Amino acid sequence: MQLQLDLSIQSEELEVDPLYIDLYIEALHSSGPDSVMSTLVTPIYNERNAHRRDVVKCFTICNRCVHLMISKSGKFLPEATSYLRHVTMYAFRKDFVLEFSSLSLSDLEESEDLE
Repeated sequence: MQLQLDLSIQSEELEVDPLYIDLYIEALHSSGPDSVMSTLVTPIYNERNAHRRDVVKCFTICNRCVHLMISKSGKFLPEATSYLRHVTMYAFRKDFVLEFSSLSLSDLEESEDLE
């Protein structure tokens, strides 16, 4: 089966490991037809980085699911949760790109200048 995807690499990711691209595609392909996008996170090992605004943070709500609460400041994330760094790349199923781009910005996106 041929998978039609669009891959978005944000300017924060200056050097993209080609393995990341393979992981995005595999995650989306193996998750089934109801999944429309994928993204990656990695642990933040340095406490200082958890508070830097240029490190985009998110958190998990289950073992392999990423809650789509992404924050530059971290002030909107639960305090009890360990932070993960969002690798600012997304893979979208081709038919979902138009729908995604037509969604309104949330208050969080606007207040933190998220893309």
